[in-house]
Amino acid sequence: MKLETKTLGATLAIIIKGQITGISEVQEIKNIVESYRDTSSIELILEDAYVMPSSLIGYLVKLVNVDEKRIIINAQEDLKELLLDLSLEKTFILK
Repeated sequence: MKLETKTLGATLAIIIKGQITGISEVQEIKNIVESYRDTSSIELILEDAYVMPSSLIGYLVKLVNVDEKRIIINAQEDLKELLLDLSLEKTFILK
């Protein structure tokens, strides 16, 4: 997995290339989000991922429900279908 970050106004864009396979990679994403805690919106651009670890999904749900962040997930159809199956289309903005 390779990560790249960009800020676009109040939005933090995290570009993720490759699969998110382990807890250390999830922690790396969490650390990036924490270092940009003043942003109100986070866009995850998942270029090659077709799954997302449950620990990352739980963390993103917490960001929406507790920290009141707006989460945009820009992903391939397989991953969007997974998030729809989990009824998360009202929690996240899916692109």
